[in-house]
Amino acid sequence: MSTQQESPPRVLLVEDNEDDRQLVRELLETEGIEVVGEAPDGAVGVRLAAELEPDVVLMDLRLPGMSGLEATRQIKKILPLTQVITLTASEQLLAWDAAKAGVYAYLDKHRAPAMLGDVVYQARRLKVRLEGQAEAGAGPAEPETGGGTGETETGLGEG
Repeated sequence: MSTQQESPPRVLLVEDNEDDRQLVRELLETEGIEVVGEAPDGAVGVRLAAELEPDVVLMDLRLPGMSGLEATRQIKKILPLTQVITLTASEQLLAWDAAKAGVYAYLDKHRAPAMLGDVVYQARRLKVRLEGQAEAGAGPAEPETGGGTGETETGLGEG
């Protein structure tokens, strides 16, 4: 989790289900994470990401209109150091597709709550490290991606 000197990650939620957005926001705020914006679809998510420049985007994959993977691709084009964590209720997501889109990690909604805060803090730490490299002139050749799923019995809903 966070250290006392670490500022809270700034997170954008992109989720079409309002109840799921509220639940995720509450989980994050309990972990001391700042939710800077919420979007009900991929297009609004891309626009808000460009405006708010969050550290981390929590992205649902099944969204009306633009898919979560397409929104992720667009966000990574304009904010390559911002880390995207996808949330999905579907086991059909292939890790390779997510990695190609620039996803830091993907979590099954049914297993995510127990580890969501930790993964968001880890993603922010990576962004800060990559920014430091860029400022030092070393610049990351390719922003790194992580990956993985969590294990818990509590779910976030369907979608």
